[in-house]
Order: sequence, then structure tokens, then C-alpha cells
Amino acid sequence: MYGDIIEDLREGLAVSAEHDTSILRGVKQAARQLLKIYNFREAVRRAVLPVVALDESVALPVDAGKIKSVWLTTVEGGTKLYKTLRRRGEGQFPTYSGPNFYFTQGDRLYLDQPMPAILASPYNIEVWYQSNDPDVNESWLSTTYQDALEHLAGVKLSLKKRKTEAATIYGQLWQQDTVILARYVSELEFGDMDMGMGESSTTPALERYPA
Repeated sequence: MYGDIIEDLREGLAVSAEHDTSILRGVKQAARQLLKIYNFREAVRRAVLPVVALDESVALPVDAGKIKSVWLTTVEGGTKLYKTLRRRGEGQFPTYSGPNFYFTQGDRLYLDQPMPAILASPYNIEVWYQSNDPDVNESWLSTTYQDALEHLAGVKLSLKKRKTEAATIYGQLWQQDTVILARYVSELEFGDMDMGMGESSTTPALERYPA
């Protein structure tokens, strides 16, 4: 995993293979940083989270980073129905029935309104999010963004190992990388075609929920 980058960093830092474990750790830390700062379409994942009656939150996947889209979904008459939940700040709750907004806190996604005690049919929360897991994203990070990942890891590792000259070189290279990566700073815009759903966009009939 990240073999080519580890080999290049070993040479750039002028250290032996005994340092490979710490180098790999540094590469993964750099990968997490890239995934937190920038928006990569390749890192987007989909999770289907069952909604429990009277529960106002669901646990997010352990690798969940930036939330891209959240849908409330169900199936009625063989047709998948969904509505988009909008992001909202904690504590700003509407007074009408049925969830319309969400916010995240820690490792959970909260709805502005809990689901009713009795559901006409099973409901799920479908979340599209950017994975922050360096292992999950290794295949494309280590190829498409190999230079940026290597240079960022090189900055961190050379400072930790007190390799001043290497830190200067990697720092200059990383600054050049940030110019190229600037295109990924803006949040990605996702539409129905990006999600690849293909189902009806009819809003679930929340008004039919029992009180």
C-alpha cells in the first residue's frame, strides 16, 4: 500500500527501510489531510442508513467526512420515492411534521424531527459523503495525486525527522501542488444524475404519517 510513495520518500529523506512504518503512517496522515481540505469526486461514497421510529438521529459511517447530500427514501407501490434533506444548524427546528433538515454532530446525523412511532413503510436515510479513509482511497490517491501526497507527507516527515534540507525541498514542491489542487477547494455540486438513482423524485407523502 502506497509502496511507490514510500520508496520515493525513503530516498528523499535518506533513511533506511526500517523507517517504512513511520513513513506509511505519515503518508496516511497526509492522505487524510488532503481528503479533509479538498473535494474529490473519486472519494464520494453512498450509505443507506435505516431510520428507526421515534429516533432523531442515525450513526454515520466511520469514514464519513464532508456530507454531500442526504435523502429520505422509501418505496411505495414498487417505486422508490425520495426527498432531499437540507443542511441546517443545530437547534433551528421547524414546527411541522416530518424531517426536512439535518445537522451533524460527532459521528451522528440528526434530523430536525424524529420519525413517527408508526411508519406506513420502511424508510432510510441515504447519505452521500466524502470518505476520509486513506486505505479506501489508496488506489486513486496514490496514482492520480501521487506527487501531491508524496510532497505533503515529505514536509511532515522531514520536519519530524529534523531533515531541514529535505523539508525545504518538499515544502517548495508542496506549494506548487496547492496551486494545482486549488480547483478542488470548491464544494462539489451533485445532482440526481451524479447519484445515479434513476428513480422517481416524487416527495414521500409525509402528511400521511400518523400523529
